[in-house]
Amino acid sequence: WDDSGDSAQIDSMFMIDAEIAYQVTPEFTLKFGASNLLDEYPDEIGADNANRLSVGLQYPRRAAANYEGRSVYMGASYNY
Repeated sequence: WDDSGDSAQIDSMFMIDAEIAYQVTPEFTLKFGASNLLDEYPDEIGADNANRLSVGLQYPRRAAANYEGRSVYMGASYNY
């Protein structure tokens, strides 16, 4: 571990992604899902380590979760 002040240490995170699909007909399927279901955010980093703080990005660039928190989606597929 490099403790020179060039890197920020952040805590670990627990994230859940979920998806459910419903086969409407043999050919048509709908799916609904969520990424980061629990709406977790990485630790904010201080100005010493933030290279994008001036544009409002106070989270680490390489964190497991993005800075937007939970995202939900819907999809459909048709097999012919």
